[in-house]
Amino acid sequence: MTQSEQELELDLIQRLKGLGYEAVQIRDSKELKANLKTQLEKHNKTQFSDREFATILSHLDKGNVFDRADLDYQTSREFNY
Repeated sequence: MTQSEQELELDLIQRLKGLGYEAVQIRDSKELKANLKTQLEKHNKTQFSDREFATILSHLDKGNVFDRADLDYQTSREFNY
């Protein structure tokens, strides 16, 4: 049986909630950036200064889709991951 896109999305949401993720309301780009910063800090177990987070946003905003795909490799080398 084929699963509809809506069923797939609802299943994914339930699985994520089961893993401890919480739904958030994001109404504008300011809230989106704040949530990104919160999630990056949480999952990297660190706090970013405003300057550090601005650098992260700058990295994310550079180039085209192919340049951005290479970002993970460059960032991991820069931060010695």
